[in-house]
Amino acid sequence: MRVRLLGFTVVLHYSLLIGFCVITWALSTSYFVEALSALPTSLHWAAAFIATSFIFLSLLLHELAHALVARHYGYPTTRIILHLLGGWTILEREPETPRRECLVALAGPLASLMIAALAWPLSHNPIAYQVYKINLILGAYNLLLPCFPMDGGRLLRAFLWNRYGSFSAATEQAAALSMQLSIGLMILGVLGLFVEAPTFWLILVGAMLRIIADGTYQTVSHSRHLSGLVREAMIPAEHVLTLHEAMSLQDFQQMFLRYGFRGYPVLSRSTITGLVVYDRVKDHPRWFDPDNTSVRDIMIPLSPDMTIAGTSSVQQALDCMLVGGRAQLLVFDGSAFAGLLTRSAITRMRAAVTEPDRPWWRLGKPPGTRPT
Repeated sequence: MRVRLLGFTVVLHYSLLIGFCVITWALSTSYFVEALSALPTSLHWAAAFIATSFIFLSLLLHELAHALVARHYGYPTTRIILHLLGGWTILEREPETPRRECLVALAGPLASLMIAALAWPLSHNPIAYQVYKINLILGAYNLLLPCFPMDGGRLLRAFLWNRYGSFSAATEQAAALSMQLSIGLMILGVLGLFVEAPTFWLILVGAMLRIIADGTYQTVSHSRHLSGLVREAMIPAEHVLTLHEAMSLQDFQQMFLRYGFRGYPVLSRSTITGLVVYDRVKDHPRWFDPDNTSVRDIMIPLSPDMTIAGTSSVQQALDCMLVGGRAQLLVFDGSAFAGLLTRSAITRMRAAVTEPDRPWWRLGKPPGTRPT
């Protein structure tokens, strides 16, 4: 289910309903039985329903705080997802500096702690007490657990990014630590079950964080060891397939079927004016009306965050790709177009770090290798 709120798309995952029912049931059959012992069972369920509603509203406010701060700094939010184990605010691109990464990450926990502070004077009320307790835990848990992609993990990455100057290297270290911490959460959850503690949720959270941290680590592993310059890894300009901005979308579709490249620089009078990325244009509203659409209508206009100098390091290029959410960068020597650097080329270079005996341009199966 999707709803629009304050200009953001909020996705309510079906597991949210499961969580809502479980929490309502747990509160109505345990906490409110004692806290409201003089009232009938029907009111226990009503109080539990109200408390759970406030808890999930608090979770939404936590995620909205992230999105609002991100929007303040010019980072669009793709969507907010609320699910059984919490929520995610997915940005279109990463913050460009450690400071902004830190501010966006801090917004959610601070919002939760603020809600807890507002509910604390009313904590003699059983419903307000639950709101106070959950928000205090949510804020402290996100701040103090440096496990990526939680807020604490993003704060850790911002610290490492500021210290080492590389987004990819900071992500690699934060994700590596997160994988270890997530295993610790799962072990703690299992041990808690032996003493009949309600720690099964730690196993679920730990497993989810492990999967996410592992996926993040795979995208940046060994990035700290990247060496070389962009011009040594790029596709030279004379070998790059370019498009004229007046080309029809239908002609581009046929060209893509023939060559299959994912990114195409766009020319106008021998000057680069933008980039066409297949993964983006295939979702363009005009994709199914190719006769009346030109490349100019679907291209991404040239901007500084999609360019890099040939003398820059490959690690700097990877940082630009990760922060900007791009798989290609246009390489310039001064004002002259020099070539195209792709994410796949950097991936091969990263793989070469783990296979040092083979040069990066020869990675893959040797000739004659049988398929497995």
